[in-house]
Amino acid sequence: MAGKPILNGRDSVRKVLESFLQRGGQFAEIARSYYGPVIENFNCDKSIYTAVEVTAGNRLFHHIVESDRVGTQILKEMNKQKLPGEVTFMPLNRLQVRIHDYPEDPDSIPMISKLKRPGLIKGKSDWRIFQHIAFEVGNAEETVGVFTAD
Repeated sequence: MAGKPILNGRDSVRKVLESFLQRGGQFAEIARSYYGPVIENFNCDKSIYTAVEVTAGNRLFHHIVESDRVGTQILKEMNKQKLPGEVTFMPLNRLQVRIHDYPEDPDSIPMISKLKRPGLIKGKSDWRIFQHIAFEVGNAEETVGVFTAD
């Protein structure tokens, strides 16, 4: 699913976070403002794995951070240490979500309603992440994030 650059980026982010925690102080605060990749922030039934994977694609491997400042600091440290990989951050302070009316069709279900424990960030559910992914995928907004009951 994810290519080598994305997996290298994941490993590099982990190394940076470990070094930030060891340094303590403001660096440890940056590490605590990192919430992990999207894929680690929710669960769903096996029956919809493929639908979730197709809808989200590589966005499953985007890194959730409290703010753009946190993402910038992690990226600067990756560059300073010359660590490999590609990373994309999803800063919570920058996510813009539009309200969407899903089709009222008895044969379709909004995928977001099937996610379990969505984004337990700071001890609360944060739907913004999943709404953002759903609206960023594809050009046909009416069909994104909806699958049939079959």
